[in-house]
Amino acid sequence: MKLVVKGGNQVYCVPFDITGAVVEKNSISSKTSSLTLIITTDSDGSVSLQIPRNVLDARQHGMEGDDADFIVLVDGEEADFEEIDTTSDDRTLDITFPVGATQIEVIGTWAVPEFGTTAAIILAVAIVAIVAVSARTRLSILPRY
Repeated sequence: MKLVVKGGNQVYCVPFDITGAVVEKNSISSKTSSLTLIITTDSDGSVSLQIPRNVLDARQHGMEGDDADFIVLVDGEEADFEEIDTTSDDRTLDITFPVGATQIEVIGTWAVPEFGTTAAIILAVAIVAIVAVSARTRLSILPRY
């Protein structure tokens, strides 16, 4: 199975295999450099995530340097996991969880931004246009008396 993860104006697929639960929802955050899964369990289980490095990675210096360990939390507590495979394109984690678990969070040092460069450029152009129009028309936020 595959998780569909949105980052910027791109859609990424994260292959996974899960036993003992169903993934209800997932999200990625560049602010916390994490991938979060919301799950519903029916027994103790495990999930194997093949995380592409262009989606989420753990390196000693942000996006560069040697690999570092991910931090994995199950319901906010550190969880047992094993990195079972590492390539230049992805890293595969096997994470165990108990029955009743509702959230799995994989934290790295870098995650794909939620907003792409196009959104940032549009925002910058809009701000410059507002400032230019305000300066030219002497538009002010505070009333003058």
